[in-house]
Amino acid sequence: TAVFLRHEVKLSYRDIRKLFNGIFGMPFVPASAMNFDRKVAALGQPRHEDLRAKIKASHIAHGDENSWRLDGQSAQLWYAGNQNIAFYLVDPSRGGDVALAIFGENWPGNLVADGYGGYNPVNPASRQSCLAHLSRNAKEIIQEINLLPDKLKDCTAISFCASLRDFLSA
Repeated sequence: TAVFLRHEVKLSYRDIRKLFNGIFGMPFVPASAMNFDRKVAALGQPRHEDLRAKIKASHIAHGDENSWRLDGQSAQLWYAGNQNIAFYLVDPSRGGDVALAIFGENWPGNLVADGYGGYNPVNPASRQSCLAHLSRNAKEIIQEINLLPDKLKDCTAISFCASLRDFLSA
């Protein structure tokens, strides 16, 4: 209950302590609520490793990383998954060592990700760019071409990129 109140309801550890004392008559110090988090995380570790193993055995996985806060410090929330599995890992690093820890080296699957070089050490069997990134790239190419003098603009390239952008956005 304390873990749910902390992470889903977003109560502070002090407020959780007050609630447990007031409603359940269970006094404890805020550090005990922090320890509840650690115990739940330890209990979930075998499942976390099982999900990592399933990602490594997958034929296709999407990869992404986003900024995150970990104990008040900057970190990265890494995601690897497909329609059947979602694996998350919070790590201070955005480097390729984390991608290797998730997928392993010479991963035999198809990695769908942006062009971020942090995935290069994984050396997947095949790699596909995210459709959203391809659509954005097509839009940017059109913008770049439109900056050129009229006599250098390639209408065929603009038409192709516009068609590609529209197709990928649909």
